[in-house]
Amino acid sequence: MPEWAEELRDGFPKLKNLDSHLSTRVLQKLHRLAVPLTRLRIRGERLDNDILQAASAFKYLENLDVESRSHVGWRVTGSELISVAQNCPNLTYLHLGDYLKADDMNDANLLVASRSFRSLKFLCLQYTEGKELSFATLQSLGMHCPNLRSLRITCDVDWDYIEQNDIGVVFLELRELRILPRSRFRWSGSIYKPMKALAEKILRLAPNLSGFTMSDQHDVRYRELAHAVMSLLKEQHYKDLLARAKQSRRSKQT
Repeated sequence: MPEWAEELRDGFPKLKNLDSHLSTRVLQKLHRLAVPLTRLRIRGERLDNDILQAASAFKYLENLDVESRSHVGWRVTGSELISVAQNCPNLTYLHLGDYLKADDMNDANLLVASRSFRSLKFLCLQYTEGKELSFATLQSLGMHCPNLRSLRITCDVDWDYIEQNDIGVVFLELRELRILPRSRFRWSGSIYKPMKALAEKILRLAPNLSGFTMSDQHDVRYRELAHAVMSLLKEQHYKDLLARAKQSRRSKQT
């Protein structure tokens, strides 16, 4: 711990925002000096693997953004994510950025975490190593995070399950959905089978969606599905504009 920090007795009672390159060890000491912190942004070339656990000690956090600048990456565990969710109940923004490696990240842990993420509006959980989550995680987030508006997540979705079942609305407020798949495209359709029906089912899951992307460099069908969803959104937007124009004309005539 730096000497200047050790000498501070009253801490930082007015500190609300902090952009830092601090280590886990320093953060563990700092949370006692900066109790009212609501926004924490951590950047570094080599982040400590337990940096997320240290950040969870700031119990008044509303915005937590952690990102490595190195291709070496850093690790986060399912239990650490649960700690953040349970210790920081006011969190509305959680971004765990590039070169992330996940240990013990599974649907069960995300279910537990989602139950405490009641205020969450933005979640980015995209990782390059570790077990992929499934559609069950999306359902958990939709059920327990009613305010979620933007979701970016590594997920292996069974598209056949979505197409063949009437699941209903999962995300009522969601505007942006970005899925980073790392497995093959799980859908029984072929290049001869239109993706429009599947795209329509996706829009039923999130009726207020305005953006949908899938990032994958190996399977063109991911991009085709994203294109099908966005085409339907544009079509719906055009229909809404026509309906408003007709309503406006009727109002002027009366």
